[in-house]
Amino acid sequence: MDPLSFAASIITVVATVAAVAKNLEELRDALQHAPDVLSSLVNEVSDLRIVLEACDSAVQELYSDSHQQDPPTPLADATQVLSRTEDYLKELDSLIRYCLHDPTNGPSIFKSARLRWIKVRNKAERVQQQLRDSKQDLVMLMESQSV
Repeated sequence: MDPLSFAASIITVVATVAAVAKNLEELRDALQHAPDVLSSLVNEVSDLRIVLEACDSAVQELYSDSHQQDPPTPLADATQVLSRTEDYLKELDSLIRYCLHDPTNGPSIFKSARLRWIKVRNKAERVQQQLRDSKQDLVMLMESQSV
């Protein structure tokens, strides 16, 4: 995979991160006194965005001076991690949207969101761990190429 395609993949995942972050903030507002797990999720998504942007910068820098035909970095591996990460983000976004969904759209949205959050909390924690693992995988891939 060429660096341009890799950069496009990162941009796609960063856009997904931004959408998830926006929905997480909306859920946190809806729950008023957000549980610690939700605050931790917000931080995890924010950290993931930072790592993705650093990966993009590192790959662009690596290839800016390189005129080689074969890429020095295993971008295919990183692309697989990015794909998995995007899937995890989409799953998290689905859970968040479920919590925010209120067919009555009335004043009970806070109570409804809190009850729905309690129902999906364990799944959200599992996805958080998957995102953390993906973030670590990306960092390790980039570190392995900087030696």
